[in-house]
Amino acid sequence: MAYLMHYFGVCKPQWWEMKAHTNLLAEFSGAVVRIYAPGVLVLLTIFLFLNYKQLSFDTLGTIFSIWPVAFITNVKILSTNFKSYQKLIGEFFTKIHIYNYYKSTKDPFAKMKVLQVERNTRITGYFIGFILFLDLALWFVMPIINNIAHKELIRNKTVRLQTCLYLWAPFDYGYNVNNWIIMHIVSCISTVYGCSSITLFDTLNFAFIFNLIGHIEIFKNNIKVRFQKKLNNEEMRFELIETMKYHAFITQKFKDMESAFGINIGGNYLQNLFEDSLLLYELMFGPKGDKMQYGLMIVVYMGELIIMSFVLEEIRRQSEDIPEVVYCNIHWEEMSISNKKIFLPFLLQVQPIMEFKAACGLRAGVNPMISIFKSTFSYYIMLKSSMKS
Repeated sequence: MAYLMHYFGVCKPQWWEMKAHTNLLAEFSGAVVRIYAPGVLVLLTIFLFLNYKQLSFDTLGTIFSIWPVAFITNVKILSTNFKSYQKLIGEFFTKIHIYNYYKSTKDPFAKMKVLQVERNTRITGYFIGFILFLDLALWFVMPIINNIAHKELIRNKTVRLQTCLYLWAPFDYGYNVNNWIIMHIVSCISTVYGCSSITLFDTLNFAFIFNLIGHIEIFKNNIKVRFQKKLNNEEMRFELIETMKYHAFITQKFKDMESAFGINIGGNYLQNLFEDSLLLYELMFGPKGDKMQYGLMIVVYMGELIIMSFVLEEIRRQSEDIPEVVYCNIHWEEMSISNKKIFLPFLLQVQPIMEFKAACGLRAGVNPMISIFKSTFSYYIMLKSSMKS
């Protein structure tokens, strides 16, 4: 997976401490992605600006559906330049992944969480990748089928040749078949790279979130287990300090995740806010031959938004009762004065709830997801009414 992430511009082997596995092809491919991705967004915008008045409703629907995807892909590529992101990548296998905790403690509860985190990460990654690439295959094939069906209209220059990505080019590929073949191949390759970057980056994002949730659950379980046995003053002091260090580690990694992935999560919310209503309209009233593509796009983007919102809400939910767990399970009444002086700052330390703040201070979770869904149907009704009028 590290090689694939390198190949599609999502990370570099140096960040994983894998310098010996540097591959020149992957290095070149990753560099091309980081340069070409902004170029795709610019070329899409130029094509739309220059040809807006001549484009049919179907073509405009395709462009306005693809543009937010190009935007969010660039957001993910941009996020890889953040120092916080590169730092997290470097610490993932050595500190953050809860397998490291299990390896040092052999805690059965930690082992259960390792298996749970791995399963959740793989299921989420497979879901995103499978739906995206199934949709991608349709975007490859359906334009060809539609072009064959409309070959007479294309020959008369009544209908443009369809493709999956409308980029500006210094030659005509709307009616010239040879030029269209070139551009369709370029479009297909571009979308493969884009979907691969989205799948890998978001899978990594979810992996960090699932591991953080696992750490919080292990932290609470430790408090419930370790402080129930009879401890002398020295043992109590040691357990308090170790527990404080573990909570400080969790809190710091949570803040690092906000810095590294905040713009990506905020971008996903923004993408769904503007795109979902249009996809819904295209699904209901667009061309019959394109309904499957738009339907799968709704499934993957709304589905990922739902999963992301619930797992980020789970961070808040799991951290919400930490003060209660600490207060009820650590018997501070029986402590020595010196240990009480340690316990009091610790109790203050665990009070703040971990609410994930995405870009622009957006508090990610279930509530903004519900607001986006409400806005989606409102925009859809407004778009439907304006089209009828």
